[in-house]
Amino acid sequence: MDTKVNYIIVGLFMSILTLAIIGITIWLSGVHSTHRYKKYITYMNEAVTGLSEKAPVKFNGVEVGFVDKITLNPRNPQQVQLILKIEERTPINESTRSSLLAQGITGITFIGLTAEKIHAPLLKTPAGEHYPVIPSKPSLLFRLDQTVQTMSENVTSVSKKLNEVMSEENREAFKKSLKNLEEITATFEKNSQNIDETLKSLKKLIDNSATASDKLPSLMAQLETALKAGKQSMQNLSNQTLPATDQVMIKLKKSLDNIEQLTAELNKNPSMLLRGRAAAPVGPGER
Repeated sequence: MDTKVNYIIVGLFMSILTLAIIGITIWLSGVHSTHRYKKYITYMNEAVTGLSEKAPVKFNGVEVGFVDKITLNPRNPQQVQLILKIEERTPINESTRSSLLAQGITGITFIGLTAEKIHAPLLKTPAGEHYPVIPSKPSLLFRLDQTVQTMSENVTSVSKKLNEVMSEENREAFKKSLKNLEEITATFEKNSQNIDETLKSLKKLIDNSATASDKLPSLMAQLETALKAGKQSMQNLSNQTLPATDQVMIKLKKSLDNIEQLTAELNKNPSMLLRGRAAAPVGPGER
Protein backbone atom coordinates (compact mmCIF):
# COMPACT_ATOMS: atom_id res chain seq x y z
CA MET A 1 0.00 0.00 0.00
CA ASP A 2 2.83 2.38 0.87
CA THR A 3 4.60 1.56 -2.37
CA LYS A 4 1.56 2.54 -4.42
CA VAL A 5 1.26 5.85 -2.55
CA ASN A 6 4.90 6.57 -3.22
CA TYR A 7 4.41 5.94 -6.96
CA ILE A 8 1.46 8.32 -7.02
CA ILE A 9 3.40 11.03 -5.25
CA VAL A 10 6.38 10.61 -7.56
CA GLY A 11 4.15 10.69 -10.64
CA LEU A 12 2.32 13.78 -9.39
CA PHE A 13 5.63 15.49 -8.65
CA MET A 14 6.92 14.70 -12.15
CA SER A 15 3.73 16.03 -13.73
CA ILE A 16 3.96 19.27 -11.76
CA LEU A 17 7.64 19.59 -12.63
CA THR A 18 6.89 19.02 -16.32
CA LEU A 19 4.12 21.63 -16.33
CA ALA A 20 6.41 24.05 -14.53
CA ILE A 21 9.16 23.53 -17.11
CA ILE A 22 6.66 24.04 -19.95
CA GLY A 23 5.32 27.18 -18.30
CA ILE A 24 8.80 28.60 -17.77
CA THR A 25 9.69 27.81 -21.37
CA ILE A 26 6.57 29.53 -22.65
CA TRP A 27 7.22 32.51 -20.44
CA LEU A 28 10.84 32.78 -21.57
CA SER A 29 9.83 32.49 -25.24
CA GLY A 30 7.59 35.53 -24.79
CA VAL A 31 4.52 33.93 -26.34
CA HIS A 32 2.45 35.07 -23.42
CA SER A 33 3.91 38.53 -23.44
CA THR A 34 1.82 41.36 -22.11
CA HIS A 35 2.44 43.30 -25.36
CA ARG A 36 -0.55 43.82 -27.59
CA TYR A 37 0.06 43.47 -31.33
CA LYS A 38 -1.63 44.73 -34.47
CA LYS A 39 -1.36 42.96 -37.82
CA TYR A 40 -0.04 44.62 -40.97
CA ILE A 41 0.72 43.40 -44.50
CA THR A 42 3.69 44.25 -46.65
CA TYR A 43 4.49 43.02 -50.18
CA MET A 44 8.07 42.39 -51.24
CA ASN A 45 9.06 42.61 -54.93
CA GLU A 46 12.18 40.54 -54.37
CA ALA A 47 13.21 37.19 -52.94
CA VAL A 48 13.06 36.94 -49.14
CA THR A 49 15.80 34.33 -48.89
CA GLY A 50 16.94 33.97 -45.28
CA LEU A 51 13.75 35.43 -43.82
CA SER A 52 11.68 33.09 -41.62
CA GLU A 53 8.56 33.30 -39.56
CA LYS A 54 9.11 34.78 -36.11
CA ALA A 55 11.93 36.88 -37.59
CA PRO A 56 12.07 40.27 -35.84
CA VAL A 57 10.53 43.46 -37.16
CA LYS A 58 12.56 46.54 -36.20
CA PHE A 59 11.56 50.21 -36.39
CA ASN A 60 14.72 52.32 -36.77
CA GLY A 61 16.67 49.44 -35.24
CA VAL A 62 14.29 48.93 -32.29
CA GLU A 63 12.45 45.61 -32.22
CA VAL A 64 8.69 46.26 -32.32
CA GLY A 65 7.28 42.93 -33.53
CA PHE A 66 7.87 39.83 -35.64
CA VAL A 67 6.96 38.18 -38.94
CA ASP A 68 3.81 36.14 -38.41
CA LYS A 69 3.38 34.54 -41.84
CA ILE A 70 5.21 34.31 -45.18
CA THR A 71 3.26 33.47 -48.36
CA LEU A 72 3.06 34.39 -52.01
CA ASN A 73 0.66 37.15 -52.99
CA PRO A 74 -2.39 35.28 -54.36
CA ARG A 75 -3.05 38.17 -56.77
CA ASN A 76 0.56 38.44 -57.97
CA PRO A 77 2.85 35.42 -57.50
CA GLN A 78 5.87 37.64 -58.30
CA GLN A 79 5.41 39.28 -54.91
CA VAL A 80 5.93 37.83 -51.44
CA GLN A 81 3.20 38.60 -48.90
CA LEU A 82 4.35 39.11 -45.32
CA ILE A 83 1.94 39.39 -42.39
CA LEU A 84 3.60 41.32 -39.59
CA LYS A 85 2.63 41.56 -35.94
CA ILE A 86 3.67 44.95 -34.62
CA GLU A 87 3.13 46.46 -31.19
CA GLU A 88 0.09 48.73 -31.09
CA ARG A 89 1.98 51.70 -29.73
CA THR A 90 4.33 51.73 -32.75
CA PRO A 91 3.62 54.87 -34.85
CA ILE A 92 2.94 53.24 -38.23
CA ASN A 93 1.75 56.02 -40.57
CA GLU A 94 1.34 56.55 -44.31
CA SER A 95 5.01 57.46 -44.75
CA THR A 96 6.27 54.20 -43.19
CA ARG A 97 8.23 51.93 -45.51
CA SER A 98 9.43 48.35 -45.03
CA SER A 99 12.56 46.72 -46.41
CA LEU A 100 14.49 43.48 -46.10
CA LEU A 101 17.61 43.90 -43.95
CA ALA A 102 20.37 41.67 -42.68
CA GLN A 103 22.29 41.97 -39.43
CA GLY A 104 25.80 42.10 -40.82
CA ILE A 105 26.85 40.40 -44.06
CA THR A 106 25.80 36.88 -43.08
CA GLY A 107 23.63 37.72 -40.07
CA ILE A 108 19.93 37.18 -39.35
CA THR A 109 17.51 38.58 -41.92
CA PHE A 110 14.74 40.78 -40.54
CA ILE A 111 12.23 43.41 -41.60
CA GLY A 112 13.24 47.02 -41.09
CA LEU A 113 10.74 49.87 -40.85
CA THR A 114 11.44 53.57 -41.37
CA ALA A 115 9.19 56.65 -41.47
CA GLU A 116 9.92 59.29 -44.10
CA LYS A 117 7.80 61.89 -42.25
CA ILE A 118 7.36 62.49 -38.54
CA HIS A 119 3.81 63.76 -38.75
CA ALA A 120 1.58 61.83 -41.14
CA PRO A 121 -1.87 60.21 -40.92
CA LEU A 122 -1.96 56.76 -39.37
CA LEU A 123 -2.09 53.87 -41.81
CA LYS A 124 -5.57 52.53 -42.51
CA THR A 125 -6.85 49.29 -44.02
CA PRO A 126 -7.45 49.78 -47.79
CA ALA A 127 -10.39 48.23 -49.64
CA GLY A 128 -9.86 44.57 -50.51
CA GLU A 129 -7.29 43.98 -47.75
CA HIS A 130 -7.66 42.44 -44.29
CA TYR A 131 -4.99 44.58 -42.66
CA PRO A 132 -3.24 47.92 -43.31
CA VAL A 133 -0.60 47.66 -46.06
CA ILE A 134 2.90 49.01 -45.44
CA PRO A 135 4.57 49.92 -48.77
CA SER A 136 7.98 48.32 -49.30
CA LYS A 137 11.19 49.59 -50.86
CA PRO A 138 14.07 47.59 -52.36
CA SER A 139 16.67 46.26 -50.00
CA LEU A 140 20.31 47.27 -50.17
CA LEU A 141 21.33 43.86 -51.53
CA PHE A 142 18.63 44.07 -54.21
CA ARG A 143 19.80 47.53 -55.28
CA LEU A 144 23.41 46.38 -55.35
CA ASP A 145 22.41 43.38 -57.44
CA GLN A 146 20.53 45.62 -59.88
CA THR A 147 23.49 48.01 -60.07
CA VAL A 148 25.97 45.19 -60.66
CA GLN A 149 23.69 43.73 -63.31
CA THR A 150 23.37 47.09 -65.07
CA MET A 151 27.13 47.61 -64.90
CA SER A 152 27.71 44.14 -66.29
CA GLU A 153 25.36 44.85 -69.19
CA ASN A 154 27.10 48.16 -69.85
CA VAL A 155 30.54 46.52 -69.76
CA THR A 156 29.32 43.84 -72.15
CA SER A 157 27.91 46.46 -74.49
CA VAL A 158 31.11 48.52 -74.37
CA SER A 159 33.21 45.41 -74.95
CA LYS A 160 31.08 44.48 -77.95
CA LYS A 161 31.37 47.96 -79.43
CA LEU A 162 35.11 47.98 -78.76
CA ASN A 163 35.47 44.70 -80.60
CA GLU A 164 33.54 46.18 -83.52
CA VAL A 165 35.76 49.25 -83.54
CA MET A 166 38.95 47.18 -83.30
CA SER A 167 38.02 44.91 -86.19
CA GLU A 168 40.69 43.83 -88.66
CA GLU A 169 39.50 46.34 -91.24
CA ASN A 170 39.53 49.23 -88.77
CA ARG A 171 42.95 48.24 -87.48
CA GLU A 172 44.36 48.32 -91.00
CA ALA A 173 42.74 51.71 -91.61
CA PHE A 174 44.21 52.95 -88.34
CA LYS A 175 47.68 51.74 -89.36
CA LYS A 176 47.36 53.51 -92.71
CA SER A 177 46.26 56.70 -90.97
CA LEU A 178 49.30 56.56 -88.67
CA LYS A 179 51.56 55.99 -91.67
CA ASN A 180 50.02 58.90 -93.56
CA LEU A 181 50.40 61.09 -90.51
CA GLU A 182 54.04 60.11 -90.24
CA GLU A 183 54.60 60.97 -93.93
CA ILE A 184 52.87 64.31 -93.51
CA THR A 185 55.00 65.07 -90.46
CA ALA A 186 58.16 64.16 -92.38
CA THR A 187 57.09 66.37 -95.30
CA PHE A 188 56.48 69.28 -92.97
CA GLU A 189 59.86 68.72 -91.38
CA LYS A 190 61.63 68.71 -94.77
CA ASN A 191 59.82 71.81 -95.97
CA SER A 192 59.91 73.69 -92.72
CA GLN A 193 62.21 76.37 -94.20
CA ASN A 194 59.92 76.90 -97.19
CA ILE A 195 56.94 77.02 -94.89
CA ASP A 196 58.70 79.65 -92.76
CA GLU A 197 59.47 81.73 -95.84
CA THR A 198 55.90 81.35 -97.06
CA LEU A 199 54.59 82.46 -93.70
CA LYS A 200 56.93 85.44 -93.74
CA SER A 201 55.80 86.36 -97.26
CA LEU A 202 52.23 85.95 -96.22
CA LYS A 203 52.83 88.22 -93.24
CA LYS A 204 54.45 90.80 -95.51
CA LEU A 205 51.51 90.58 -97.90
CA ILE A 206 49.09 91.05 -95.02
CA ASP A 207 51.09 94.07 -93.78
CA ASN A 208 51.13 95.60 -97.29
CA SER A 209 47.41 94.98 -97.62
CA ALA A 210 46.85 96.68 -94.29
CA THR A 211 48.98 99.67 -95.42
CA ALA A 212 47.11 99.86 -98.73
CA SER A 213 43.85 99.62 -96.85
CA ASP A 214 44.92 102.56 -94.69
CA LYS A 215 45.81 104.62 -97.80
CA LEU A 216 42.65 103.64 -99.69
CA PRO A 217 40.44 106.45 -98.29
CA SER A 218 43.04 109.07 -99.37
CA LEU A 219 43.32 107.52 -102.84
CA MET A 220 39.56 107.44 -103.19
CA ALA A 221 39.37 111.12 -102.22
CA GLN A 222 42.03 111.99 -104.82
CA LEU A 223 40.21 109.97 -107.46
CA GLU A 224 36.95 111.71 -106.65
CA THR A 225 38.68 115.12 -106.99
CA ALA A 226 40.18 114.07 -110.34
CA LEU A 227 36.80 112.91 -111.61
CA LYS A 228 35.22 116.22 -110.62
CA ALA A 229 37.99 118.13 -112.40
CA GLY A 230 37.59 115.99 -115.53
CA LYS A 231 33.87 116.55 -115.52
CA GLN A 232 34.37 120.34 -115.26
CA SER A 233 36.89 120.27 -118.11
CA MET A 234 34.48 118.36 -120.31
CA GLN A 235 31.77 120.90 -119.48
CA ASN A 236 34.06 123.82 -120.37
CA LEU A 237 35.11 122.15 -123.61
CA SER A 238 31.51 121.59 -124.55
CA ASN A 239 30.62 125.22 -123.80
CA GLN A 240 33.50 126.55 -125.94
CA THR A 241 33.31 124.14 -128.87
CA LEU A 242 29.61 123.68 -129.50
CA PRO A 243 28.82 127.32 -130.64
CA ALA A 244 31.68 127.33 -133.21
CA THR A 245 30.61 123.94 -134.41
CA ASP A 246 27.08 125.21 -134.92
CA GLN A 247 28.31 128.11 -137.12
CA VAL A 248 30.42 125.76 -139.22
CA MET A 249 27.44 123.49 -139.71
CA ILE A 250 25.27 126.43 -140.88
CA LYS A 251 27.87 127.53 -143.44
CA LEU A 252 28.30 123.95 -144.58
CA LYS A 253 24.54 123.69 -145.09
CA LYS A 254 24.50 126.86 -147.19
CA SER A 255 27.35 125.52 -149.31
CA LEU A 256 25.54 122.25 -149.86
CA ASP A 257 22.39 124.15 -150.88
CA ASN A 258 24.37 126.19 -153.42
CA ILE A 259 26.00 123.05 -154.81
CA GLU A 260 22.63 121.38 -155.09
CA GLN A 261 21.18 124.42 -156.94
CA LEU A 262 24.17 124.51 -159.33
CA THR A 263 23.80 120.81 -160.02
CA ALA A 264 20.11 121.29 -160.86
CA GLU A 265 20.91 124.12 -163.27
CA LEU A 266 23.59 122.09 -165.03
CA ASN A 267 21.14 119.26 -165.48
CA LYS A 268 18.71 121.65 -167.18
CA ASN A 269 21.32 123.53 -169.26
CA PRO A 270 24.63 121.66 -169.68
CA SER A 271 25.86 124.28 -172.18
CA MET A 272 26.11 126.65 -169.34
CA LEU A 273 29.55 125.23 -168.68
CA LEU A 274 30.65 126.67 -172.11
CA ARG A 275 28.57 129.78 -172.51
CA GLY A 276 28.07 130.63 -168.92
CA ARG A 277 24.90 131.42 -167.30
CA ALA A 278 22.64 133.29 -169.95
CA ALA A 279 20.51 136.23 -169.13
CA ALA A 280 16.95 135.53 -168.33
CA PRO A 281 14.60 135.78 -171.42
CA VAL A 282 12.61 139.02 -171.84
CA GLY A 283 9.01 138.73 -170.99
CA PRO A 284 6.08 140.12 -173.01
CA GLY A 285 6.09 143.88 -173.19
CA GLU A 286 9.75 144.01 -172.05
CA ARG A 287 12.63 145.31 -174.18
